[in-house]
Parts: sequence; structure tokens; C-alpha cells
Amino acid sequence: METDATLLACGSAEVDCGTICFSNVPAHPLELAYVVVLVCQGGEAELEVNFQPYSVKPHDLLVLAEDSIVVMKQRSRQFRCSYYVLQRSLAAEVAYALPNHLFSYLNTSPYIAASEELTAFVSVWEQHLQRVGSIGRSPFMPRRCTLHRITYRS
Repeated sequence: METDATLLACGSAEVDCGTICFSNVPAHPLELAYVVVLVCQGGEAELEVNFQPYSVKPHDLLVLAEDSIVVMKQRSRQFRCSYYVLQRSLAAEVAYALPNHLFSYLNTSPYIAASEELTAFVSVWEQHLQRVGSIGRSPFMPRRCTLHRITYRS
């Protein structure tokens, strides 16, 4: 059964982004692309990531790898997240310049609770992505649009 959670697998696109509400999510672990960043935009949810429970609230951030075991336990009706998906080919280029201990940290601590600084940073980051996407040459532009995706076109 295809659900909106299958958007997190990204298919053949190197980069994808949009909004997801996790409707009709199966009880088994989600299929993920190489790197998935989720930013909670509204509502609340209970997730398990690698068998650790997390309560996700607005502006919280999750950084997930393809080998993460993610199960949606429950969510509010208002729960929705922005998602940013990178496949291995592009993620490898980005990761090349980053320190190795960052990845081990994110593997053990995929959840980042919202703070004023994080909320401000993510807001600016998302505004930047919207601006870049409006140029029309960005790989961040989704290749398709569905009812449960909000594209970043102005």
C-alpha cells in the first residue's frame, strides 16, 4: 500500500522536499532514503527511532539515515512535517567536508528538540530553500506534485 510516508524514500530523485502529514502510515518501519531531515511544522507525534521513543513537537528536528528503524506510534490530526531527502550520491558529496564524529552523533541522537536558536536557523534555512527553488534551476524543486505535498514555488 502506498502512503504519503513513501515520499521519504525519494525514489530516483537525488534531492526531494515537501510537506508530509503521515496519514495512513503502516505499523512497520518506514522506508527511508539515505538521509531524511524532518522538521515538525505543527501538531505532535510519538515516534520510535532505533527503538528509542521520541515525542515530536513543533520546530523539533529529526535527522534519519536509511538504516534507521522508524515507527510512527501515534500522531495528532494536526501533525505535519517538512521533509528534506537526499540520496546517497549527493549526501556523499555533502558529507565529504564534514567531520566523521558528526555522523556517529546523529546516529545515536537523531532527535533535536526545538530551541530559539534552532527555530531561527531552520526558519532562515527553509526561506533560503524557497528562494533557491523559485529560481527554477534548483534540484530542490520536486519533480511531481501530489495532494499531500506542498511545493516551494512562489
